[in-house]
Amino acid sequence: MGKNPTIYIGIGKSEIIAEKISASLSSIGQSSFTIDAATAFHGDLGRLAKNDTVLLVSNSGETQEVVQTLFAMKTIFPNGISTVALTGNPNSTLAKNTDLVINLSVKKEANVARVARHLLRRQRWFWEMLCQH
Repeated sequence: MGKNPTIYIGIGKSEIIAEKISASLSSIGQSSFTIDAATAFHGDLGRLAKNDTVLLVSNSGETQEVVQTLFAMKTIFPNGISTVALTGNPNSTLAKNTDLVINLSVKKEANVARVARHLLRRQRWFWEMLCQH
């Protein structure tokens, strides 16, 4: 990760995970911030700059606000922003339209009560992976 900040975009629970990753990176000196996909079109996309790296977080990869934000960024910066999908669906619209996909899918959720635990494990795994590099 270079001089430019790493930006995370999500909505709902995915944004909460994005905020945690961003805060953790900031605490070790990597410039990082989050943008709520619901408010991205109300001025927040103005925080982006050429050569930024943007990680879009969506478990389904089909979250309307996140996908629309991706397409808006591609219009504003046709070749200037690197995009990464953090998703549980590598065949999603989000995954098919980003530069890199990090597949965080699980084969089978045991039950609804365990979904949050699985999301936290995936987040922790991703965070540990980032810290090792």
